[in-house]
Amino acid sequence: MGKYEDFDWVDLPKHAQEAAKVLGYDQAKWDGDIFTAASNKSFDELNAKEKEAVKALGYDQTTWDDDSDSSSSSSSEEE
Repeated sequence: MGKYEDFDWVDLPKHAQEAAKVLGYDQAKWDGDIFTAASNKSFDELNAKEKEAVKALGYDQTTWDDDSDSSSSSSSEEE
């Protein structure tokens, strides 16, 4: 679980909003728990900028991969 997972978009610090944008989130997707293409990637599949973004949101490789495994079995807006 990420550091900001239970936050609404408006309550995210600016740096967390910017990190979320790198991963394809906007307010509607974040608040609606809609998965982006990046959220379905394993940590190793992320590019360098995406890895920095997930770290800024409080994830490490293990926690990201645990969450991405659960999101890949859920519906996704982007493939």
